[in-house]
Amino acid sequence: MTRPCALAWREAAEIAEAYRVRLRTAVLEEIDAGLPITDAAELTGLSRVTMHHWLRNR
Repeated sequence: MTRPCALAWREAAEIAEAYRVRLRTAVLEEIDAGLPITDAAELTGLSRVTMHHWLRNR
């Protein structure tokens, strides 16, 4: 992989991680405010298992 390509992949990974963190934070705030885990999973397209992991690993 060329150096510019490697830098682009690293930047893309950083953007994806930042998005994941923002999504996780927003979902946990909504669950704390009373949104059922099943609804949170459905809205995000993620599994209920993922929601439980996020809650357990705060």
